Amino acid sequence: MYDSDNTARRWELDPDTVEDDGESWRLPEQRSLPDIVAERIIQAIRSGELKPGDRIVEVALAKRLGVSRAPLREALKTLGARGLVESWRNRGTFVTSLSNENAVQVIMMRANLEGFAARIVASTLTDAMLADLEARTREMERVGKSGDAMAYRNLDWGFHERLCILAGNEYLLGAWRSISSLVWLFLLSHPDHERAVPRVINNHELMLAALASRDPDVAERTFRGVILRSGFRRYGMEIPPAFTAIVAALPDGTAP
Repeated sequence: MYDSDNTARRWELDPDTVEDDGESWRLPEQRSLPDIVAERIIQAIRSGELKPGDRIVEVALAKRLGVSRAPLREALKTLGARGLVESWRNRGTFVTSLSNENAVQVIMMRANLEGFAARIVASTLTDAMLADLEARTREMERVGKSGDAMAYRNLDWGFHERLCILAGNEYLLGAWRSISSLVWLFLLSHPDHERAVPRVINNHELMLAALASRDPDVAERTFRGVILRSGFRRYGMEIPPAFTAIVAALPDGTAP
């Protein structure tokens, strides 16, 4: 006979006495098909399979992904809202090519977000946190010499994402991630990022030294300056007057 009271009591688990049996009670992550499709397209953009300016042919891409056009269209709407693709009437949908104006806006936003993250991290930095970021830089340097551009970009990006995670501010991390793919478009448009390994590693050394100082002002100023200098010079643009003092304050402010 079914005893509803006893059954209910068996589910009234005391968290202090229940054994942790790993993943068996974890519910699987629920993701819609359009979300999965959108993530796959983002991966294709990051890997260079889809490049800035490439036209996305729905019939061909849906067939390649093994889905109907309905979830693909939903995914493209999501990516359009994030600025990763652009749709033009009577022309089609294209992977976004960042204009100089948009690139400047992304550079400034990224510099501010990472500068603020660096300020927080510098004030809470532990030896383990610093060792983690240093190890990421050493691995990035090793892979950069190997010529594996995709792995190199992933490691570089992982360093900056890790900084924002260590800051412990979920809204800052969310804002940073919201522009992350736009920065990927920026990097894909300027492949000299992979050809300038010593310069990029030097930038990381500057940022690591700033964090190691545990001075929030120094860390924030250095991260902002490095990102602004790298971004504007990669586009061959003059650094705007509003930021010249920040860049000039870098230890090697005259470096390329």
